[in-house]
Amino acid sequence: ILSYLAFSGIRHIAETLGPDHIVYPSLHDQTLVEAWIGKEFHLERFLKEEDKALKSENSDYIASFPNKFVFLCPANRSGEICREIEKAVQAEWLRIARLVREYLVSETQCGESMQKLFDHQISDYWQFSHAACRLAGLSDKDNFEQVLTKDKWESEYNTIAAFAKNFGGSGQISARLYGASHSLTQSLLAAAKLKPTRIRNTQLGEKCPLCGEHEVLYDFAEAGQSKANEYRKAVQDFWNGIRDRANGADGYVQVGKSERLCAICAVKRFLPRVMKRKRQQEELLAPVFAEADKFPSTTEIAAHRYCLKLTEHIALSEKERKNLLDWFHASELKTADDEHSQNIREIVLLGKKNGVEYKDRDKYYALLLMDGDKMGDLINGKTLSATWGDVIHPELKKRFANDHFQPKSPLRKKLQEERILSKKRLLNPALHAAISDALNSFARYGVTPVIDRLSGRLIYAGGDDVCAILPLDSALEAADLIRQSYTMGFVQYGPDGAKEISPTCPPENGKLGMHLGETEKISISAAIIIAHHKTPLREVLRDAHDVLDNIAKEKAGRNALAIRLKKRSGGDRDLWLKWNQANPFDAFGGESLLLGLRHLMQDISEDQLSGSLLYRLDELKGAISPLALSKPTDLSDGDKDKIVRLIRYEIGHSGKGVPKAKQRQFAERLAGLMIRDKAGQTDWFNPEAAIIARFLAEPARRKA
Repeated sequence: ILSYLAFSGIRHIAETLGPDHIVYPSLHDQTLVEAWIGKEFHLERFLKEEDKALKSENSDYIASFPNKFVFLCPANRSGEICREIEKAVQAEWLRIARLVREYLVSETQCGESMQKLFDHQISDYWQFSHAACRLAGLSDKDNFEQVLTKDKWESEYNTIAAFAKNFGGSGQISARLYGASHSLTQSLLAAAKLKPTRIRNTQLGEKCPLCGEHEVLYDFAEAGQSKANEYRKAVQDFWNGIRDRANGADGYVQVGKSERLCAICAVKRFLPRVMKRKRQQEELLAPVFAEADKFPSTTEIAAHRYCLKLTEHIALSEKERKNLLDWFHASELKTADDEHSQNIREIVLLGKKNGVEYKDRDKYYALLLMDGDKMGDLINGKTLSATWGDVIHPELKKRFANDHFQPKSPLRKKLQEERILSKKRLLNPALHAAISDALNSFARYGVTPVIDRLSGRLIYAGGDDVCAILPLDSALEAADLIRQSYTMGFVQYGPDGAKEISPTCPPENGKLGMHLGETEKISISAAIIIAHHKTPLREVLRDAHDVLDNIAKEKAGRNALAIRLKKRSGGDRDLWLKWNQANPFDAFGGESLLLGLRHLMQDISEDQLSGSLLYRLDELKGAISPLALSKPTDLSDGDKDKIVRLIRYEIGHSGKGVPKAKQRQFAERLAGLMIRDKAGQTDWFNPEAAIIARFLAEPARRKA
């Protein structure tokens, strides 16, 4: 919904100024944009994707518009246009929200009290911020000195001034500093967000359990003037009426047994159903929500591998599979007497006889959250590596050399030319738009196929932001593949995602694209939360943002992966590593920590390492600490060897009969993941890494 509302604001710009005024985000290959153009101008058949390799059954619902956009407009109309955008977004929000209100009224025949409360809550929900800055020129130097630090404008000013001299007076007048203007606008927007634009209306009564902020909906004219039990009964009666009508006979639960919602959460819950009505079939959101009922629950994602193994032995209908998952969610195999539960229990027991048992691990799933590093630097042009000499036309370069440089001494002329043309290319609207297009292509064609292929579901993919839910054993692979796609250069898209084009891998027939490329300054970080299927999703998302920001980006220093095992009992377990960080304990130096983690998961899946051993590794801290903390510098090779031998000894006596040739390799992998190669760190020893690897790995399911 948020992505759609952002599109509503962008659509207003496209209709009033033209789509070429929008710099960020890119409008190319955007489902909502194509649907709008197709319906508005009857161009559906021209916009239809013909490449079967790029068609995804889930691509229509991808939330790909971020809630911030950048556009160019006449300076004297900037405030007016921004206010018009705010009105357009607010009007669209009220329109779709009131469709839900009409639905609730038709289902319950409620009176004005519910409608007034509904309108009261939706009327001031969104907050809008905007900032505008006139595209500054060379004459604005004094103003920049007062409001921006020199690193934000000085280099760009000097470069533009040097180029402008080549065009005389007209160059001085027409030259513009896009990068500095953009930096100032970003600063103004950030400052504007510190002060709320409006104060929300007070909310009394029973709070919505989903958001905890707004009052639940009810149809009771005497609310606030009656007894508490009368108010409570009115709330219950209202939601019991909706529950009876909304929950289908097929077992689909639209409203939970004791669930009550506010207007905002009711819009989120019922809008997909409203968009399925015949009168809403022409809505742009109708195809987005067409398959909303089929979006998997966390229970379904967690039990994905169990269901796959089960169907190898038992033929399950779609209804039986759904009933099985519903029963797992409701009862978790507790004794049940009703006939329906007994049938499901028989299926479970039959699977168990064939060696397919519903285990504790099948109750956990992974939430993947990814975010580009230092996006401000990328958007502001600091990450660029191209120089002016790389990008300007040869004829302009020649003219620049002949007409601009003084004195005419060939040597001094060459030196001055190199000094100017070797400067980094500056940010401009076209380059900014190209970055936006690369991010959009990455999200739609690089991320979506990966998540689909690995049995996950994408929640959103807007530019550099990715959020998805996945089965445990595919989360790490998904994160790594998405990271690789993000840093590719020229690519070709196919059913499995993006494939980088190189001299050894030339393009074939199909869609080509360009991502950001791999440099020291371009990277993406990721957080994986392993959570129980009954943990509130809001809590899991909050943890994911915390792990991403405070562990992957801050503690690990960006370009990193952080994993948290969030069990229902006991504390959280964390693991973090750089994507390409070498394992300092690998004697041959050929394996990264990430590759070691994946190999370790494979070893555990093949039942080569004892589970009890992985839980006992924390007992080695006392034996390892004298070696790890004896020096203020990094561990010596001799100390590393002693640590590996200690772990190897434990592996050799774990009862698994691991061959000696593999004991050393296993020990090196475990040492690299558990021990930070830096003395003096408070978190130098992390035995949680081995336990997380065990939890992520697909366990061997042997026949009883």
